[in-house]
Amino acid sequence: VFNSSLLGDNLPQFVHADCQELSIHFPPSTFHGAYMIYVGFNVQSLETLVEQLGVVCKRKARVSVFDVVAGPETEKEFTFPLPFASDESSCHMLDEESYAKAWTSKGSFQCVEEVDETAFAISALDKAVKASRKEGADIGLGRVMGDTFEEKIVNLREQFKDGRMK
Repeated sequence: VFNSSLLGDNLPQFVHADCQELSIHFPPSTFHGAYMIYVGFNVQSLETLVEQLGVVCKRKARVSVFDVVAGPETEKEFTFPLPFASDESSCHMLDEESYAKAWTSKGSFQCVEEVDETAFAISALDKAVKASRKEGADIGLGRVMGDTFEEKIVNLREQFKDGRMK
């Protein structure tokens, strides 16, 4: 923890809380903004998460979301394990339309910009697989994901490539 006399008591704080029960942990209209990085496919009810964000964020708050959605290729099922789900029971990924509806249906949020980063994801995953195969590679993610790191990354990459995810 760092202390600065310039900031006084206004230091940032990190709080661990259940994202589907935010209003229990924070009063209404607490936040000027928020961000989510790869969360939507890990929660059983994205609608509940969005509803909770609508309560704890101030009116006109900006929320940035970086996530993965099911792609247009729906004929094939997902291949597991993935970095975020070991099997189907722990994967709550929605298609793009359902994902957008979860965010906009209650009127609390509107999408002001959408950027498809599928090509970037494929390129980054290609590099991660190549790096993990180098002799003596010390990949941080590999340590976190364990022995199945390469399998998870290859599965994820292939599903981006064939349109099951985007």
